[in-house]
Amino acid sequence: MEVLVAFSTSNKLYAKILRKLMDSHIHHTFLFVRFPSLGFMALEIDQYGIRFVPVHKTNGYAKHLEVFSCKYDLNIGLITMKDYIGRKYDWKGVISGAWRLFLRKYFKYETKNGVHSRNRMFCSEFVASILKESEVDGTSKWKPSEMSPKMLYDFVNNHKHFNRE
Repeated sequence: MEVLVAFSTSNKLYAKILRKLMDSHIHHTFLFVRFPSLGFMALEIDQYGIRFVPVHKTNGYAKHLEVFSCKYDLNIGLITMKDYIGRKYDWKGVISGAWRLFLRKYFKYETKNGVHSRNRMFCSEFVASILKESEVDGTSKWKPSEMSPKMLYDFVNNHKHFNRE
């Protein structure tokens, strides 16, 4: 299966807040997976959990979308993450991450660790885990729970093995 990494945004209030905190033009990351009989489906994690959805139903698809192909086989990472399909969204992790970004940006205060729910993920953590499990160059020391969509976007956009589609 062909697997692409995608980044998007929307005009929703929470998306605007996250973009402002990250100094980013995107707030959401997910994967496009091509199935022989269905074509592309989006594999994303949002408030409903990790799920496959038709491309036009992805969170934030309407306003802005950037897609990258990868020379690494991302199916390896997908296979290792299969047990997470259907799991719930990590709201604690997102709120904690947003709070840490707020403290860093406006008060220059660094916190060591945020709050993270066991067995739950947020979008950038899910995609970062797949890239790390696929052993993409530069990901071996990652802590996926500390990756933001902007950090992932900057990595993918500047990596020699990713190409904008």
